[in-house]
Amino acid sequence: MEAAGEEGNFDRRIVRRLGEISGNIPSKRPNQTVLFRLGHEYDELRGYSKTVAESWPEPLAARYAAITLAFERTLRRFPKWIDFTQEASIGKVSAEEAQDISKVAEALSDVLRAPESEAVVDPVLPKAIDGLSAELANAARRAEAGPDPIELVNEMLARDTLESVNNTLKRIAEGALAATSFAGKKAKSYAKEFGEGADEQLRKESRKAGEDAVKLLKRVVYGTVTLGGASLSGPTLVSWLIVHYPQMYAWLETVMPFFK
Repeated sequence: MEAAGEEGNFDRRIVRRLGEISGNIPSKRPNQTVLFRLGHEYDELRGYSKTVAESWPEPLAARYAAITLAFERTLRRFPKWIDFTQEASIGKVSAEEAQDISKVAEALSDVLRAPESEAVVDPVLPKAIDGLSAELANAARRAEAGPDPIELVNEMLARDTLESVNNTLKRIAEGALAATSFAGKKAKSYAKEFGEGADEQLRKESRKAGEDAVKLLKRVVYGTVTLGGASLSGPTLVSWLIVHYPQMYAWLETVMPFFK
């Protein structure tokens, strides 16, 4: 908020609102009333995202996007808020759709095995996503081969897989956006961010992790996924998710312009 306040020539109302919201964040675990107020303030911040992306300097806009994602991740630690904001069912999932979701998850797990992922994600994560992907693919094959109605199982597995992919992408995007915001800072400002007395090695490691997060997210943004047995490269992983499940992945449209 201080950095935004130092910049000129854009809507100051958003900056003032940021200050008001940050001042209202409690230092202790919030009760339900405060939690829901914070949740609606998150919705407000998300609503400003397009304006910020279009009118703020890119480093600040990237930082705003990273803060918004971190805000949401914190809110999702509270079961009552998750229950309140539970998205509508993704609906009946056909065997073909289940196979496609499985392949998208598999493509992401492959990306997460890239060298730059080591400093960004836990190595158990691609294995966990692989497990969900394989389970969903097996359910789809059973649905194609037999008459037993397992659409509900498909739906549950599909939602679990899509949620895992969504949460993984958000964590990568946070790191990448933070790195993008630091890229526009002067060295003095960067040092202040980590503390004047911070160990230089820590700063280097933080820079490296941020750079790796950017590389990793670009792999996701531009990586393609082959669906339906096509021999040629299919759509990008991100574009497929946005088109087919906009209720979960619309946030990526705000993030993608920073990584062209």
